[in-house]
Amino acid sequence: MNNKVFENINRTKNYIDSFLSKKYSPKFNSNFYLASTSNSVGNYFLKKIFKVNEKNFFKNVFLDIIYGLKISGKIEKNNMPDKEFSKIIFSWGFKKNFNEDGSFNDKYFNINSSSKKNFLWFIIYMDKKIPDKIDNNIIIFKVYGNPFFNFFSWLKFIFVNLRFLIKGVDFFLHNISSYNFLSKRLIASSKETFSKNYNEILFPYEGQPFQNEIIKYFRFNYNKVKITGYIHSPPLAVPTNLIYKNSCPDKIFLNGSDQRFCFENILGWPSNKIVMIPSLRFKEKVSDLNNSIFLPNVVNSPNKILNSLFFINDKIVKLSNFEIKNHPASSRNKVNLKLIEKINFFFNTIEKKSMNKSKKLIFIGNSGAIIEFLERGYDVIQICENSLFEYYSNNIWKSIESEEIGKDIFTYKLKEKGNLICFGKGGTNIDTILNN
Repeated sequence: MNNKVFENINRTKNYIDSFLSKKYSPKFNSNFYLASTSNSVGNYFLKKIFKVNEKNFFKNVFLDIIYGLKISGKIEKNNMPDKEFSKIIFSWGFKKNFNEDGSFNDKYFNINSSSKKNFLWFIIYMDKKIPDKIDNNIIIFKVYGNPFFNFFSWLKFIFVNLRFLIKGVDFFLHNISSYNFLSKRLIASSKETFSKNYNEILFPYEGQPFQNEIIKYFRFNYNKVKITGYIHSPPLAVPTNLIYKNSCPDKIFLNGSDQRFCFENILGWPSNKIVMIPSLRFKEKVSDLNNSIFLPNVVNSPNKILNSLFFINDKIVKLSNFEIKNHPASSRNKVNLKLIEKINFFFNTIEKKSMNKSKKLIFIGNSGAIIEFLERGYDVIQICENSLFEYYSNNIWKSIESEEIGKDIFTYKLKEKGNLICFGKGGTNIDTILNN
């Protein structure tokens, strides 16, 4: 499996590079989001590249495109005074991230917006209700709106992109994804904001189309602006969304030597664009977790998951004292809630037994948290729904040792801590990035 994952990533790089010819100018491949973690157009083509049999066109392509109807994509609040900001930070936020005083707690950079008044925070806002008070160094770009009011702008977007059909079905479908629709709405709404005299723009970088579109816009119109990306999340097993493209940041900040190896040798990043720092987001000291089972955002194989939990309970560890933790974004997801109901019913049939002091965590599907908690010393079990996307290969992540204890069920150990995530200490903050 190790060699197969490596070969699949190389095929993905070749697929992305195949759209660099003049035929695809000026968009090229910046609108591609080949993420292993989401049901999307990009995920559909990633499965084709990886030769995965489960190619659900409706779930991965049609629903992604239709999802654009929910995207409002407009600036809702702009309290920006007539002043110059030195830097602009693009980040994600919810209402819970705002304080009563109007400041914003950025969890990715682990900083409050009020501590950097000369920075402009451009928040990709994921809630419906806007905070009552917002500081004047914060702009709210609201993602979601009423599908009825969005219908004509979405239909126009589809119609305008029909011309790309002559360049190929793949290229056309990537361009009409909801991710690309969001990127176009963002640029159209924000040109006045972007016209200010910034010396640096900063992302918690994920390779999303809206990030690539912003980078292209600034490079074309304000080519002296420094563009910086920070990898905020723990490593995913197969990080195809971060394969190097010409729309990537000028510099990328990573948190571990294994990450550097992956970016340089697997994902194709030039070594002079990579800078190593301790994590801004993940610190050494955190609260302990009880024995827990973590569900992913999207559950695709509930019966397989249940059977795997039966196996673990029978062969590895009794699960009666485990807590089920649903993904925060799936609190209303019917598939997840039905699975939780079935797991709880199963738990009620298990004889209660006292647990030893070791903490065990079970992760289902794709989750970077596997790496975080391995670094924190927990015993980790992973149930893979699709091991080609979710299994942590030693060919990519050099510090990991794995054992398959059942069909698509793995345990992991670290050869040495600190290589996948170097946890931040007291002096690690956003200035660590800005001073490089």
